[in-house]
Amino acid sequence: MELEKRLITIKEKLQQVLQQYELIRERHEMLHQENIQLKEELNGLKKTNFEISKKIEIAEMANQLLSEDENSDVLKTKVDKYIREIDAVIKALKQM
Repeated sequence: MELEKRLITIKEKLQQVLQQYELIRERHEMLHQENIQLKEELNGLKKTNFEISKKIEIAEMANQLLSEDENSDVLKTKVDKYIREIDAVIKALKQM
């Protein structure tokens, strides 16, 4: 009789442990999915940051080139070329 009570108590404790394990496993899975989502969001922000940095760099280069010689068609052509190159990089990044 005493042994039977102890076995029942052990069984109940094991069931509680299993319930706790299941809750922890579900929480772990939820956090894992959230982590994946946040990593994807971070990668998107990194791409956006890169795009903005390149646009700023182009604008700074354009301003520098144009300020050196505003009448130079060669410089304007170079600026246009840089802009097209950066736009191509941005387009490629967006397609990743």
